[in-house]
Amino acid sequence: MTYRLPSFNERVDYAHQALLRGEDSRKFDNCFEMWDGAFVVAALMRRSLSDPELRQAIKKDLSSVGLAQWQQTTASLAHIPTHKLSDKAAAHRRQVEKRPYGFQQPSLF
Repeated sequence: MTYRLPSFNERVDYAHQALLRGEDSRKFDNCFEMWDGAFVVAALMRRSLSDPELRQAIKKDLSSVGLAQWQQTTASLAHIPTHKLSDKAAAHRRQVEKRPYGFQQPSLF
């Protein structure tokens, strides 16, 4: 039996729903731990612009420092259109996988 990793969009969707539920779980954390967490954060923050419930859930879940980091991360990816976040995240993951000791967090750029 093979296991298919959740896609970028599946992870963003799951994180969105988990934030609304106030969930703090390993599955929620996994949404950000596939070398493309910055892209997941940006997608969630962009969604929160049109979803007041998500915006409130993010503010409730994060400390002021954490929220500032998410805002900074989102700003650093502002040059990428929302519809291209998934593709850019995939390219970033492929780049990291090619590096020796892939566990080292590389620059986003």
